[in-house]
Amino acid sequence: MNSSIIHGLWKLVEATQVEYLLTLGDNALVQLLTGQLMSNHGLNTQEAVQLQSYISDRLPLIRDLARDGF
Repeated sequence: MNSSIIHGLWKLVEATQVEYLLTLGDNALVQLLTGQLMSNHGLNTQEAVQLQSYISDRLPLIRDLARDGF
């Protein structure tokens, strides 16, 4: 996974409505962010799996940032 994908993820997190980030379950949030990045960056299957793992590991951080209003 390259740095532009990671950068794209955090830009997407910042652009997503806070209420949406906080109300989705873990799996739904991972799928939402992965799906958006797959369409924006044309990820292959291996990159998508790596991205899902990366997002899953950072869900507490994503939710904390959303609660704090970025």
